[in-house]
Amino acid sequence: MPKTSKRPTDPPGLNVWQFRQQRKWTLGDLIAAIRRATGRTYSKASLSRLEQQNQYSAESIAHVAAGLSVPLFALFATDDDVLYYDLNEDGQRKVREYIRDLSDRYRR
Repeated sequence: MPKTSKRPTDPPGLNVWQFRQQRKWTLGDLIAAIRRATGRTYSKASLSRLEQQNQYSAESIAHVAAGLSVPLFALFATDDDVLYYDLNEDGQRKVREYIRDLSDRYRR
């Protein structure tokens, strides 16, 4: 049975962990994706520290974003931002329309 990691509490570690969970990736899968995207290799321990303790360098967090195929800002986003980012184009459009409608109601 694969070892599961504890859920982190703060971005960017939380978001890296969430993106990994959504893809059903292990730390090994993320390491392979980073290697394919950047040619760099990271250890499980270094990625675990990023997720659990938010210990990272600017270079390593950029490599993780590349491995996950997400923009760098997505790793620093709050839960609501990440949920919006995960929506497809139609879902994002609907959210923007809903926000505009609410905004118009409060202006009246």
